Amino acid sequence: MINWEYPDGAPPLDPDEIEGLLPNNITTRGELDRWEQENILEADDWLARTKPTDILNEAFIRKLHKRMYGNV
Repeated sequence: MINWEYPDGAPPLDPDEIEGLLPNNITTRGELDRWEQENILEADDWLARTKPTDILNEAFIRKLHKRMYGNV
């Protein structure tokens, strides 16, 4: 797992950035980065289990992107 470190006093997310997030408890860039990282790891596990072969098409790319960021 990546260790995201931000300086003390780093600004919180802008209200416009927070507005589009699905989890309503994320308020800082660090929290968002950790949440995204967890989703990406889950998508990586999904890829390892499903072993897709036809990956160079829009449908697959959209499906992968949704698995990576759909919960954020």
